[in-house]
Amino acid sequence: MLNKMSTLRPEARVFRPKLDARVAVRILFTMAALLAGFRVTSERSARVSATPPADFTFTTPAPSAAAPPFTTGKADPTLLPPATGQVPPTKTPKVAGGESYLDPVSRVRVWRATSENYPCAGNTGSRHHDYGDTNQISHEWGDGYQTLFFRTCDEYHLVDFKRGAGFTNWRKFAPGAHPDSDLSFVFSNNPDTPRIAYSIHDGVLIRYNTATNQIENTGNFPKKSWGARGWLQNDITDTWFVANSASQTKCKAWNSRTNDSREKTIPEFDECHLENRGRYVELNTGKGGDSVWDLKTDLVKPFNPPTGHTFHMASPSGYFTSVDVDSGGGRTPYYRMDPATGTGTLIYDNAKYGYDYSVFHHSGNWVHQECPDEKQWFLISTYGENMAGAFLNRAIGFMRLDGSDIRFLAHSYNEIVDYWKIPRAMIAPNGKLVVFDSEFRGASSGDVYVVEAPVR
Repeated sequence: MLNKMSTLRPEARVFRPKLDARVAVRILFTMAALLAGFRVTSERSARVSATPPADFTFTTPAPSAAAPPFTTGKADPTLLPPATGQVPPTKTPKVAGGESYLDPVSRVRVWRATSENYPCAGNTGSRHHDYGDTNQISHEWGDGYQTLFFRTCDEYHLVDFKRGAGFTNWRKFAPGAHPDSDLSFVFSNNPDTPRIAYSIHDGVLIRYNTATNQIENTGNFPKKSWGARGWLQNDITDTWFVANSASQTKCKAWNSRTNDSREKTIPEFDECHLENRGRYVELNTGKGGDSVWDLKTDLVKPFNPPTGHTFHMASPSGYFTSVDVDSGGGRTPYYRMDPATGTGTLIYDNAKYGYDYSVFHHSGNWVHQECPDEKQWFLISTYGENMAGAFLNRAIGFMRLDGSDIRFLAHSYNEIVDYWKIPRAMIAPNGKLVVFDSEFRGASSGDVYVVEAPVR
Protein backbone atom coordinates (compact mmCIF):
# COMPACT_ATOMS: atom_id res chain seq x y z
CA MET A 1 0.00 0.00 0.00
CA LEU A 2 2.94 2.30 0.54
CA ASN A 3 4.26 3.71 -2.72
CA LYS A 4 7.86 4.87 -2.59
CA MET A 5 8.88 7.53 -5.07
CA SER A 6 12.44 7.58 -3.79
CA THR A 7 14.45 5.86 -1.11
CA LEU A 8 14.55 9.09 0.89
CA ARG A 9 10.95 10.16 0.49
CA PRO A 10 8.38 7.35 0.98
CA GLU A 11 4.79 8.10 0.07
CA ALA A 12 1.54 7.75 2.00
CA ARG A 13 -2.24 8.25 1.92
CA VAL A 14 -4.99 10.41 3.63
CA PHE A 15 -9.33 11.04 3.96
CA ARG A 16 -12.37 13.32 3.78
CA PRO A 17 -15.54 14.29 5.57
CA LYS A 18 -18.72 14.52 3.48
CA LEU A 19 -20.14 17.86 2.36
CA ASP A 20 -23.01 19.49 4.24
CA ALA A 21 -25.57 22.09 3.14
CA ARG A 22 -23.32 25.01 4.08
CA VAL A 23 -20.54 23.65 1.90
CA ALA A 24 -22.99 23.23 -1.00
CA VAL A 25 -23.80 26.94 -0.76
CA ARG A 26 -20.09 27.76 -0.66
CA ILE A 27 -19.53 25.69 -3.80
CA LEU A 28 -22.30 27.63 -5.63
CA PHE A 29 -20.56 30.89 -4.79
CA THR A 30 -17.24 29.41 -5.92
CA MET A 31 -18.74 28.35 -9.26
CA ALA A 32 -20.06 31.87 -9.75
CA ALA A 33 -16.60 33.23 -9.08
CA LEU A 34 -15.15 30.85 -11.62
CA LEU A 35 -17.62 31.97 -14.30
CA ALA A 36 -16.58 35.51 -13.65
CA GLY A 37 -12.97 34.52 -14.24
CA PHE A 38 -9.89 34.60 -12.03
CA ARG A 39 -8.56 37.89 -10.79
CA VAL A 40 -4.91 37.84 -11.77
CA THR A 41 -2.89 40.76 -10.56
CA SER A 42 0.56 42.22 -10.80
CA GLU A 43 0.91 44.33 -7.68
CA ARG A 44 4.57 44.98 -8.13
CA SER A 45 6.70 47.40 -6.19
CA ALA A 46 9.75 49.05 -7.68
CA ARG A 47 12.54 46.57 -7.08
CA VAL A 48 15.62 47.13 -5.01
CA SER A 49 17.97 44.74 -6.73
CA ALA A 50 21.34 43.44 -5.73
CA THR A 51 23.83 43.64 -8.58
CA PRO A 52 23.92 40.19 -10.22
CA PRO A 53 27.07 38.66 -11.69
CA ALA A 54 27.98 39.74 -15.20
CA ASP A 55 26.92 36.37 -16.65
CA PHE A 56 23.43 36.56 -15.14
CA THR A 57 20.48 38.86 -15.81
CA PHE A 58 17.23 38.80 -13.84
CA THR A 59 13.91 39.45 -15.53
CA THR A 60 12.27 42.51 -14.00
CA PRO A 61 8.68 43.25 -15.10
CA ALA A 62 7.72 46.91 -15.18
CA PRO A 63 6.69 48.10 -11.72
CA SER A 64 3.09 49.09 -11.13
CA ALA A 65 1.41 50.40 -7.99
CA ALA A 66 3.48 51.26 -4.94
CA ALA A 67 3.89 48.53 -2.35
CA PRO A 68 1.18 48.44 0.32
CA PRO A 69 2.04 49.34 3.90
CA PHE A 70 3.42 46.69 6.23
CA THR A 71 0.65 44.22 7.12
CA THR A 72 0.77 43.85 10.88
CA GLY A 73 -0.94 41.05 12.73
CA LYS A 74 -0.45 37.36 13.33
CA ALA A 75 -1.30 34.39 11.17
CA ASP A 76 -4.78 33.03 11.88
CA PRO A 77 -5.99 29.89 10.05
CA THR A 78 -9.46 30.28 11.60
CA LEU A 79 -10.06 33.01 9.00
CA LEU A 80 -9.96 30.25 6.35
CA PRO A 81 -12.92 28.04 5.36
CA PRO A 82 -13.16 24.56 6.92
CA ALA A 83 -11.52 21.80 4.86
CA THR A 84 -14.38 19.72 3.46
CA GLY A 85 -12.84 18.11 0.41
CA GLN A 86 -13.46 21.13 -1.84
CA VAL A 87 -13.09 19.98 -5.46
CA PRO A 88 -10.42 21.89 -7.44
CA PRO A 89 -11.94 24.43 -9.86
CA THR A 90 -12.20 23.29 -13.47
CA LYS A 91 -10.55 26.50 -14.67
CA THR A 92 -6.83 26.83 -13.99
CA PRO A 93 -5.51 30.30 -13.06
CA LYS A 94 -3.37 31.98 -15.69
CA VAL A 95 -0.54 33.75 -13.92
CA ALA A 96 2.89 34.87 -15.12
CA GLY A 97 6.09 34.60 -13.12
CA GLY A 98 6.30 37.31 -10.46
CA GLU A 99 2.53 37.89 -10.48
CA SER A 100 -0.39 36.62 -8.38
CA TYR A 101 -4.01 35.46 -8.31
CA LEU A 102 -6.63 34.92 -5.64
CA ASP A 103 -7.54 31.34 -4.74
CA PRO A 104 -11.24 31.10 -5.72
CA VAL A 105 -12.19 29.12 -2.59
CA SER A 106 -10.28 30.84 0.24
CA ARG A 107 -9.51 34.18 -1.51
CA VAL A 108 -5.93 34.12 -0.26
CA ARG A 109 -3.29 35.55 -2.59
CA VAL A 110 -0.99 33.09 -4.38
CA TRP A 111 2.19 34.25 -6.14
CA ARG A 112 4.06 32.46 -8.90
CA ALA A 113 7.71 32.73 -7.88
CA THR A 114 9.29 31.13 -10.95
CA SER A 115 8.56 30.50 -14.62
CA GLU A 116 10.46 29.81 -17.83
CA ASN A 117 11.08 33.56 -18.10
CA TYR A 118 11.21 34.62 -14.45
CA PRO A 119 13.33 35.60 -12.58
CA CYS A 120 15.65 35.14 -15.57
CA ALA A 121 15.20 34.49 -19.26
CA GLY A 122 15.64 30.93 -20.52
CA ASN A 123 14.79 29.51 -17.10
CA THR A 124 14.14 26.00 -18.41
CA GLY A 125 16.01 24.00 -15.78
CA SER A 126 14.69 22.71 -12.47
CA ARG A 127 12.61 25.24 -10.52
CA HIS A 128 11.64 24.04 -7.04
CA HIS A 129 11.87 24.23 -3.29
CA ASP A 130 12.42 20.97 -1.43
CA TYR A 131 10.93 19.27 1.59
CA GLY A 132 8.04 20.57 3.69
CA ASP A 133 9.27 19.98 7.24
CA THR A 134 12.35 22.19 7.31
CA ASN A 135 12.81 25.96 7.61
CA GLN A 136 13.62 27.63 4.29
CA ILE A 137 11.50 30.76 4.84
CA SER A 138 12.84 33.48 7.11
CA HIS A 139 11.16 35.28 9.97
CA GLU A 140 9.77 38.74 9.16
CA TRP A 141 12.17 41.68 8.98
CA GLY A 142 12.13 45.37 8.05
CA ASP A 143 8.89 46.65 6.56
CA GLY A 144 7.18 43.26 6.48
CA TYR A 145 9.65 41.31 4.32
CA GLN A 146 10.59 37.65 4.50
CA THR A 147 13.41 35.95 2.59
CA LEU A 148 12.92 32.70 0.68
CA PHE A 149 15.28 29.99 -0.58
CA PHE A 150 14.79 27.75 -3.60
CA ARG A 151 16.36 26.57 -6.82
CA THR A 152 15.86 28.50 -10.05
CA CYS A 153 17.97 29.80 -12.96
CA ASP A 154 20.20 26.70 -12.63
CA GLU A 155 21.26 27.19 -9.00
CA TYR A 156 20.11 28.07 -5.48
CA HIS A 157 18.91 31.61 -4.88
CA LEU A 158 17.62 33.90 -2.15
CA VAL A 159 14.80 36.37 -2.78
CA ASP A 160 12.99 38.86 -0.55
CA PHE A 161 9.19 38.82 -0.49
CA LYS A 162 6.56 41.24 0.83
CA ARG A 163 2.86 40.50 1.20
CA GLY A 164 0.81 42.21 -1.49
CA ALA A 165 3.94 43.44 -3.29
CA GLY A 166 5.84 40.35 -4.42
CA PHE A 167 9.50 39.57 -4.99
CA THR A 168 12.61 41.72 -4.96
CA ASN A 169 16.40 41.41 -4.67
CA TRP A 170 17.01 38.02 -6.27
CA ARG A 171 20.57 36.96 -5.50
CA LYS A 172 23.01 34.10 -5.65
CA PHE A 173 25.10 33.01 -2.69
CA ALA A 174 28.55 34.44 -2.04
CA PRO A 175 31.53 32.23 -2.90
CA GLY A 176 32.08 29.56 -0.27
CA ALA A 177 28.45 29.58 0.89
CA HIS A 178 26.49 27.75 -1.82
CA PRO A 179 24.54 24.89 -0.16
CA ASP A 180 25.64 21.34 -0.97
CA SER A 181 22.03 20.27 -1.62
CA ASP A 182 18.41 21.44 -1.40
CA LEU A 183 18.30 20.26 2.21
CA SER A 184 21.64 21.78 3.25
CA PHE A 185 20.17 25.20 4.11
CA VAL A 186 17.92 26.63 6.86
CA PHE A 187 16.99 30.08 8.12
CA SER A 188 17.32 31.09 11.75
CA ASN A 189 14.35 30.10 13.91
CA ASN A 190 15.08 33.03 16.23
CA PRO A 191 12.82 36.02 15.41
CA ASP A 192 15.57 38.35 16.67
CA THR A 193 17.90 37.23 13.85
CA PRO A 194 15.64 36.99 10.78
CA ARG A 195 18.42 37.75 8.28
CA ILE A 196 20.68 34.94 9.52
CA ALA A 197 20.76 31.52 7.88
CA TYR A 198 22.89 28.38 7.99
CA SER A 199 24.37 26.46 5.07
CA ILE A 200 26.41 23.30 4.67
CA HIS A 201 29.03 24.05 2.02
CA ASP A 202 31.61 21.40 1.15
CA GLY A 203 30.65 19.61 4.36
CA VAL A 204 31.19 22.69 6.57
CA LEU A 205 28.27 24.28 8.45
CA ILE A 206 28.52 28.06 8.18
CA ARG A 207 26.53 31.02 9.51
CA TYR A 208 25.31 33.31 6.70
CA ASN A 209 23.99 36.87 6.70
CA THR A 210 21.32 37.10 3.98
CA ALA A 211 21.16 40.91 4.30
CA THR A 212 24.82 41.48 3.39
CA ASN A 213 24.93 38.24 1.38
CA GLN A 214 28.15 37.24 3.11
CA ILE A 215 29.44 34.52 5.43
CA GLU A 216 29.27 35.82 9.02
CA ASN A 217 30.64 33.19 11.36
CA THR A 218 30.55 33.84 15.10
CA GLY A 219 31.02 31.72 18.21
CA ASN A 220 31.62 28.08 17.29
CA PHE A 221 30.86 28.63 13.61
CA PRO A 222 32.03 27.33 11.21
CA LYS A 223 31.49 23.71 12.18
CA LYS A 224 34.23 21.89 10.33
CA SER A 225 34.62 18.13 9.84
CA TRP A 226 31.00 17.53 10.82
CA GLY A 227 30.52 14.89 8.14
CA ALA A 228 26.92 15.98 7.48
CA ARG A 229 25.19 16.95 4.26
CA GLY A 230 21.38 16.94 3.92
CA TRP A 231 18.20 17.13 6.03
CA LEU A 232 19.67 20.06 7.95
CA GLN A 233 17.35 21.28 10.74
CA ASN A 234 17.69 23.68 13.70
CA ASP A 235 15.76 24.15 16.91
CA ILE A 236 13.77 27.17 18.04
CA THR A 237 16.86 28.94 19.46
CA ASP A 238 19.41 27.85 16.81
CA THR A 239 21.23 25.85 19.48
CA TRP A 240 20.92 22.28 18.23
CA PHE A 241 21.46 21.38 14.58
CA VAL A 242 20.87 17.92 13.12
CA ALA A 243 21.49 16.50 9.65
CA ASN A 244 21.99 13.23 7.84
CA SER A 245 25.59 12.14 7.51
CA ALA A 246 27.18 12.50 4.09
CA SER A 247 26.90 8.72 3.73
CA GLN A 248 23.15 8.89 4.60
CA THR A 249 23.66 6.14 7.18
CA LYS A 250 23.43 8.03 10.48
CA CYS A 251 22.14 11.20 12.14
CA LYS A 252 24.57 13.93 13.17
CA ALA A 253 23.77 16.41 15.99
CA TRP A 254 25.75 19.49 17.00
CA ASN A 255 25.22 22.01 19.80
CA SER A 256 26.35 25.40 18.48
CA ARG A 257 26.79 26.84 22.00
CA THR A 258 28.78 24.05 23.64
CA ASN A 259 30.38 22.64 20.46
CA ASP A 260 29.15 19.19 21.50
CA SER A 261 28.99 16.78 18.52
CA ARG A 262 27.14 13.44 18.53
CA GLU A 263 25.82 10.84 16.14
CA LYS A 264 23.36 7.95 16.25
CA THR A 265 21.97 5.41 13.84
CA ILE A 266 19.48 2.53 13.75
CA PRO A 267 19.02 -0.40 11.36
CA GLU A 268 17.81 0.80 7.94
CA PHE A 269 18.17 4.46 8.93
CA ASP A 270 16.74 6.92 6.38
CA GLU A 271 16.16 10.41 7.85
CA CYS A 272 16.32 12.29 11.15
CA HIS A 273 13.80 14.93 12.23
CA LEU A 274 14.25 17.45 15.06
CA GLU A 275 11.19 18.70 16.93
CA ASN A 276 11.20 22.47 17.27
CA ARG A 277 12.29 22.70 20.90
CA GLY A 278 15.43 20.75 20.13
CA ARG A 279 15.27 17.93 22.66
CA TYR A 280 14.01 14.97 20.61
CA VAL A 281 15.20 13.61 17.27
CA GLU A 282 13.09 11.06 15.40
CA LEU A 283 15.29 8.45 13.69
CA ASN A 284 13.22 7.37 10.74
CA THR A 285 13.31 4.30 8.49
CA GLY A 286 10.15 4.98 6.47
CA LYS A 287 9.02 1.41 6.98
CA GLY A 288 8.78 0.83 10.74
CA GLY A 289 11.24 0.19 13.55
CA ASP A 290 11.77 3.91 14.20
CA SER A 291 13.46 5.31 17.31
CA VAL A 292 13.61 8.60 19.18
CA TRP A 293 16.90 10.13 20.33
CA ASP A 294 16.72 12.26 23.50
CA LEU A 295 19.47 14.88 23.20
CA LYS A 296 19.20 15.71 26.90
CA THR A 297 19.97 12.15 28.07
CA ASP A 298 21.67 10.98 24.85
CA LEU A 299 19.51 7.84 24.97
CA VAL A 300 17.75 6.17 22.03
CA LYS A 301 14.52 4.26 22.57
CA PRO A 302 11.90 2.62 20.30
CA PHE A 303 9.33 4.93 18.78
CA ASN A 304 6.74 2.84 17.00
CA PRO A 305 3.43 4.66 16.62
CA PRO A 306 0.04 2.95 16.20
CA THR A 307 0.43 3.66 12.49
CA GLY A 308 3.31 1.21 12.19
CA HIS A 309 5.76 3.86 11.02
CA THR A 310 6.22 7.61 10.55
CA PHE A 311 6.92 9.37 7.28
CA HIS A 312 6.22 12.72 5.59
CA MET A 313 5.51 13.96 9.09
CA ALA A 314 5.52 17.29 10.89
CA SER A 315 7.91 18.02 13.77
CA PRO A 316 6.17 20.75 15.79
CA SER A 317 7.25 21.77 19.30
CA GLY A 318 7.32 18.72 21.56
CA TYR A 319 5.59 16.32 19.17
CA PHE A 320 5.58 14.54 15.82
CA THR A 321 2.66 13.59 13.57
CA SER A 322 1.79 10.23 12.07
CA VAL A 323 -0.92 8.88 9.78
CA ASP A 324 -2.03 5.24 9.65
CA VAL A 325 -2.08 4.21 5.99
CA ASP A 326 -1.57 0.47 6.51
CA SER A 327 -3.48 -0.86 9.51
CA GLY A 328 -6.37 1.55 10.01
CA GLY A 329 -9.10 -0.97 9.29
CA GLY A 330 -10.35 0.85 6.20
CA ARG A 331 -9.62 4.27 7.68
CA THR A 332 -6.66 6.65 7.84
CA PRO A 333 -6.42 7.90 11.45
CA TYR A 334 -4.12 10.79 12.41
CA TYR A 335 -1.98 10.58 15.56
CA ARG A 336 -0.02 13.05 17.67
CA MET A 337 3.15 11.27 18.76
CA ASP A 338 4.79 12.15 22.10
CA PRO A 339 8.54 11.42 22.03
CA ALA A 340 8.78 11.76 25.83
CA THR A 341 6.54 8.74 26.39
CA GLY A 342 6.67 7.03 22.99
CA THR A 343 2.87 6.99 22.87
CA GLY A 344 0.43 8.16 20.23
CA THR A 345 -2.84 10.03 20.75
CA LEU A 346 -5.58 9.66 18.15
CA ILE A 347 -6.49 13.18 16.96
CA TYR A 348 -8.65 12.52 13.90
CA ASP A 349 -10.53 9.36 12.90
CA ASN A 350 -12.43 9.26 9.62
CA ALA A 351 -14.19 5.94 10.32
CA LYS A 352 -17.45 7.43 9.06
CA TYR A 353 -15.99 8.30 5.67
CA GLY A 354 -13.70 5.36 4.90
CA TYR A 355 -10.17 5.25 3.54
CA ASP A 356 -8.45 8.38 2.26
CA TYR A 357 -6.50 7.60 -0.89
CA SER A 358 -4.65 10.90 -1.27
CA VAL A 359 -0.91 11.20 -0.66
CA PHE A 360 0.47 13.81 1.75
CA HIS A 361 3.29 15.81 3.27
CA HIS A 362 3.19 17.57 6.64
CA SER A 363 5.06 20.67 7.80
CA GLY A 364 5.52 21.77 11.43
CA ASN A 365 7.81 24.78 11.00
CA TRP A 366 5.48 27.35 12.59
CA VAL A 367 7.65 27.59 15.67
CA HIS A 368 6.07 30.44 17.65
CA GLN A 369 2.36 29.88 18.30
CA GLU A 370 0.37 31.44 21.12
CA CYS A 371 -1.57 28.34 22.09
CA PRO A 372 -1.12 25.14 24.14
CA ASP A 373 1.20 22.60 22.52
CA GLU A 374 -1.70 20.25 21.78
CA LYS A 375 -3.45 23.06 19.87
CA GLN A 376 -0.54 23.89 17.56
CA TRP A 377 -1.32 24.13 13.85
CA PHE A 378 0.60 22.05 11.32
CA LEU A 379 0.40 22.18 7.54
CA ILE A 380 -0.82 19.41 5.21
CA SER A 381 -0.51 19.23 1.42
CA THR A 382 -2.05 16.40 -0.60
CA TYR A 383 -1.54 15.00 -4.08
CA GLY A 384 -2.02 11.80 -6.04
CA GLU A 385 -4.18 10.24 -8.72
CA ASN A 386 -6.96 9.08 -6.36
CA MET A 387 -8.60 11.72 -4.16
CA ALA A 388 -11.40 9.52 -2.81
CA GLY A 389 -11.97 10.32 0.88
CA ALA A 390 -9.62 13.32 0.92
CA PHE A 391 -10.56 16.24 3.18
CA LEU A 392 -7.96 18.23 1.20
CA ASN A 393 -8.46 17.50 -2.49
CA ARG A 394 -5.12 18.26 -4.20
CA ALA A 395 -4.92 21.12 -1.76
CA ILE A 396 -3.07 22.67 1.17
CA GLY A 397 -4.53 23.25 4.61
CA PHE A 398 -4.02 23.45 8.36
CA MET A 399 -4.87 20.97 11.13
CA ARG A 400 -4.59 21.44 14.88
CA LEU A 401 -2.53 18.90 16.82
CA ASP A 402 -5.63 17.77 18.71
CA GLY A 403 -7.61 17.35 15.46
CA SER A 404 -10.23 19.87 16.59
CA ASP A 405 -10.00 22.10 13.52
CA ILE A 406 -9.02 21.61 9.86
CA ARG A 407 -8.88 24.55 7.44
CA PHE A 408 -8.53 24.91 3.67
CA LEU A 409 -5.79 27.26 2.40
CA ALA A 410 -5.47 26.80 -1.38
CA HIS A 411 -5.61 24.30 -4.23
CA SER A 412 -2.25 23.37 -5.73
CA TYR A 413 -3.45 22.42 -9.25
CA ASN A 414 -0.94 19.59 -9.18
CA GLU A 415 -1.95 16.51 -11.17
CA ILE A 416 1.37 14.94 -12.20
CA VAL A 417 2.88 12.69 -9.50
CA ASP A 418 6.55 13.52 -9.90
CA TYR A 419 8.68 14.45 -6.88
CA TRP A 420 9.78 17.86 -8.17
CA LYS A 421 6.24 18.75 -9.24
CA ILE A 422 4.20 17.69 -6.18
CA PRO A 423 3.49 20.42 -3.56
CA ARG A 424 5.58 19.34 -0.50
CA ALA A 425 4.19 22.53 1.09
CA MET A 426 6.32 24.35 3.68
CA ILE A 427 5.14 26.88 6.26
CA ALA A 428 7.11 29.89 7.51
CA PRO A 429 8.22 30.07 11.18
CA ASN A 430 5.65 32.85 11.78
CA GLY A 431 2.87 31.02 9.91
CA LYS A 432 2.31 33.87 7.45
CA LEU A 433 3.67 32.32 4.25
CA VAL A 434 3.43 28.90 2.62
CA VAL A 435 5.61 27.73 -0.27
CA PHE A 436 4.65 24.85 -2.59
CA ASP A 437 5.55 23.39 -5.98
CA SER A 438 3.21 22.52 -8.85
CA GLU A 439 3.20 21.90 -12.57
CA PHE A 440 -0.26 23.57 -12.68
CA ARG A 441 -2.02 20.79 -14.58
CA GLY A 442 0.80 20.47 -17.08
CA ALA A 443 1.07 24.19 -17.80
CA SER A 444 4.76 24.10 -16.84
CA SER A 445 7.51 21.65 -16.01
CA GLY A 446 7.15 22.62 -12.34
CA ASP A 447 7.36 25.96 -10.52
CA VAL A 448 7.41 27.47 -7.04
CA TYR A 449 4.39 29.30 -5.60
CA VAL A 450 4.04 31.42 -2.44
CA VAL A 451 0.75 31.71 -0.52
CA GLU A 452 -0.10 34.57 1.84
CA ALA A 453 -1.83 32.97 4.84
CA PRO A 454 -4.51 35.20 6.45
CA VAL A 455 -3.51 37.44 9.35
CA ARG A 456 -5.59 39.01 12.09
